[in-house]
Amino acid sequence: MEMSVDYDLDDRHLPSSQVEKIPFLHDHRGEEIFSPSSLRANFIPVGAKTADLDESKKSKYSGMFQETPLFSPVFQHLPSVKAETLTGASNEKQELRRKLVRGSNILIVQGGYSGKRFIYERLKELGIIVTILDGPDSYWKQTVEEGLIHQFVEIDFTDYESIVERSLDLLLDLDTAFDGVTSFYENAVPLAAKLATALGVQTNPVEACEKARSKSLTREVMRDYGLPVPKFYKIMDKDEVSKACDAVGFPAVLKVSCIWLPHCRNVTVRPP
Repeated sequence: MEMSVDYDLDDRHLPSSQVEKIPFLHDHRGEEIFSPSSLRANFIPVGAKTADLDESKKSKYSGMFQETPLFSPVFQHLPSVKAETLTGASNEKQELRRKLVRGSNILIVQGGYSGKRFIYERLKELGIIVTILDGPDSYWKQTVEEGLIHQFVEIDFTDYESIVERSLDLLLDLDTAFDGVTSFYENAVPLAAKLATALGVQTNPVEACEKARSKSLTREVMRDYGLPVPKFYKIMDKDEVSKACDAVGFPAVLKVSCIWLPHCRNVTVRPP
């Protein structure tokens, strides 16, 4: 078995849940376990924003696979399938939904940690053809030979600012029509949305995916659209603390908005 770079699990939440995080350069004993270059190549930096395609390059990818039919034969008849036959809980409807996805091609941008293997095993059982786009030392690279996934696309995440264009170049070489694009790693969701948009696959808006990575931005959007949100105030300077207290009131929760630094976890409030 090849050596692979896997994700750390946040042991503060085990065993009730398993939370992925980019591994640190050193383990809990202080011994180096991954080289800095290996981490950069295999993981999108926390909070990193991938650059959009330059306008001059968008035409290069326009119309990608637009004339390629969906591989699942049932998909071709989807417009004639009534919505009520798909929604709801029943064995018949579940069976129809499974028939619809059988034979479809799904692109997964960063496959997550090895503990998610059971998901891919289930996808294979359902007849879904999986392609994973991930780093050069990904655990999922070896699963092609095992027959668990259809193909693995290797990409170096070191230069993440050019990752969208480089990913599309690799996907274009595959000559595969993807029916869906998703990710099993939180930091890669915006990238997955950008690739899906470029490939013409229905997805959540890129802007929504990027804003959802920030709780303060998410609440601002919800507020602007008239959705119920708790009182909140974004503090950018210590002089704004009193304003925040007046706006939110007490009791209140203080949370650091610092998604780009893994050590921004705790806030200490000292009594006067």
